[in-house]
Amino acid sequence: MRTADAFIDHLVSAGWTFEPPHEPAVSSALAAVTDAAIPAAHIEFLRRFGALASGDDSRWFLSALDYAGRTDSAFAWDEFRAIGLGAADTVADRVRVEAFWAECLPILVGVSGDYEFLAISRTSGAVLHGAEPDFEEATVVASGLPELMDGVVRGSLVVPLLRG
Repeated sequence: MRTADAFIDHLVSAGWTFEPPHEPAVSSALAAVTDAAIPAAHIEFLRRFGALASGDDSRWFLSALDYAGRTDSAFAWDEFRAIGLGAADTVADRVRVEAFWAECLPILVGVSGDYEFLAISRTSGAVLHGAEPDFEEATVVASGLPELMDGVVRGSLVVPLLRG
């Protein structure tokens, strides 16, 4: 997946920090989460890094180890789901939050200013952006992860969460 490598290089040149994957930990973690319906393009991306974060550590891509619960991060990979459920006032709100997060897998977390994220649809592969206060009111930013990466690298897609 050359697009992912070019994307990572682009982020690093913009000031992001990169740690290579820690084998065999990544393979083990991926094996633990393959039943989570992670789209193939995302699995291939996860194989390419151990950590990938903005220079100020306020934005980071979730790693295979995050999904497998093998990090000491204070911010869980499914934190936005938990926040949404905590804010749900009615059964209907709770059902809506559960349905959204059953469909969408967070891939990038942003915690500077408003909490926000990028997520990938488990069925269509589309990449969505959501932010507080209503995380589940997300908008599509790319038709898939390869399209997001390619658009960012080419400069044809501007995603504020991915700035330097």
